[in-house]
Amino acid sequence: MAELKTRVEELKMENEYQLRLKDMNYNEKIKELTEKFIQEMESLKTKNQVLKTDKDKEEAKHEEEIADFLEKHGKELQDLESANNQKLMSEYEKYQELQAKSQKMQEDYERQLTEMEESKEQALEELTEYYENKLTEKSAQLEQVITKLPLVPRFSQTAPPGNNPYNYPLPPTSTQKKPLGIYLLPPESL
Repeated sequence: MAELKTRVEELKMENEYQLRLKDMNYNEKIKELTEKFIQEMESLKTKNQVLKTDKDKEEAKHEEEIADFLEKHGKELQDLESANNQKLMSEYEKYQELQAKSQKMQEDYERQLTEMEESKEQALEELTEYYENKLTEKSAQLEQVITKLPLVPRFSQTAPPGNNPYNYPLPPTSTQKKPLGIYLLPPESL
């Protein structure tokens, strides 16, 4: 019995030893696993931080590209608007020049027309005055010629044809055609 008791004590001690050994092994394994998990967590944290940094860099790059694109687009739009405004101003200036030229041509035409009218009226007045002077001069010459002619009796409209002793042309009757020329009449018939 004592031997069995001793054997039980030995088995009990051995069992406790095995349990402590297993416990130590488990604790060692838990420690290793914990360290491994901590390392993996640190590695994942580092990877996560790297990925976050890369993501931030990509976002910053993307935002910069968008800002550059918007700036470029805005500049192109502004340049296009400026070019269109310049073209519109140029076309408006051309239109203004053409309008001014047309107005000047109209004014020149009206001035020339007025000058031509005035020149025509002046020429007409000068011609009228010239021919009136000529007529006065010729009338005076005719008066002088008539006053130098000898006195003759007045013509009779009822004198038969061919019975004209002075051979002056008689004025035409209403049935005769009027010949061209001047009829000389004696001074007393005037």
